[in-house]
Amino acid sequence: MAIKKNDTFSGKGVGIADYKMDIFDRWGLLIYETTDINKPWDGKVATGNNLAQIDVYIYKINVSSILHKQYYYEGNVNLVR
Repeated sequence: MAIKKNDTFSGKGVGIADYKMDIFDRWGLLIYETTDINKPWDGKVATGNNLAQIDVYIYKINVSSILHKQYYYEGNVNLVR
């Protein structure tokens, strides 16, 4: 059986016109942001190549569809190595 790696984290979907994803640490500090759905979070802090510490992070994703509907997702992502 093959082992599947989850090396990155991002949203997925079809018919997406606009996309924004923010990743926050437990203190509410923004550590990663992107408006490119093809640029997932790789567990690094956006201010450099430093790896974020193993912890629970909060994600917030805002999406606009090609039909002009707005979607908002928020939750937790666990970073493990």
